[in-house]
Amino acid sequence: MSGIPDQPAVIEARRLGQRGGEGLDDRLREEERYGRGRAFAVARPQRLAHHWQLSEMERLAEFHGAVVNSKAWRIVQRLRRLVGRDW
Repeated sequence: MSGIPDQPAVIEARRLGQRGGEGLDDRLREEERYGRGRAFAVARPQRLAHHWQLSEMERLAEFHGAVVNSKAWRIVQRLRRLVGRDW
């Protein structure tokens, strides 16, 4: 025996406490479920944006390499050296 008398008021208080605890537990589970769904929904666009940025950087790097290695770019740079403005 726990030492607390089994009076009707005590029994009712226990029931109310248990119901309140179960209700709080249900709300916390629902918030956690909602939070996980939101986190996934936010993370996916960020991953897609990151992938797009990487592919854009690769595309720009290829373009830069093509420009720097082009014959026109080398001619322009030689002309600039004659004028005194080297890049």
